[in-house]
Amino acid sequence: MLIILYGTSCVGKTSIERTLIERHNLKPVKCYVTRKVRIDDVNRVHVTHSEFRKLRREGEIKVENNLYGNLYGASESDLMKATKTDTKFILDFSIHNYKKLIKYNPKNIVITVDDIRSRIELSGRTNRKSEILEEYNKYYNDVKLEEYKKLGFNVILNSFSEFEQCISNIENILNEKER
Repeated sequence: MLIILYGTSCVGKTSIERTLIERHNLKPVKCYVTRKVRIDDVNRVHVTHSEFRKLRREGEIKVENNLYGNLYGASESDLMKATKTDTKFILDFSIHNYKKLIKYNPKNIVITVDDIRSRIELSGRTNRKSEILEEYNKYYNDVKLEEYKKLGFNVILNSFSEFEQCISNIENILNEKER
């Protein structure tokens, strides 16, 4: 089983991913990235741009994003394992490539927030504030969220005061999938 958490920067994907890994023994999909290392990284392999291109040529990266000049690529071998084994895998990724990820038959969960501006301030990523707001408004507005729901995606609100409720909602989705 593959669970994908979609969302823009600052919506809490990494915190949610970490909590679900701890509580449910999920295996994170390896993700190759060219950006700087973050303290809260979960299963990220930091590579140079040339190493990333080599992995792409070799077929290890088939689904990728270019965000803010940084490359992000999901491990093809992990994605294939997720479709062929009973192991539960989790990936946090941007919504841009959801069409390429559909072939892996994921349980899609879109994370949204009640106040993106406050989250940007708290995350310390204010140097990219305008880019994050632009991405959020483009891919996570009410019209887009309704489109994702029509595609069968689960849309979950992750509010500051309701983190445990967000986790509980996702756990309910995971339990439904197992039935």
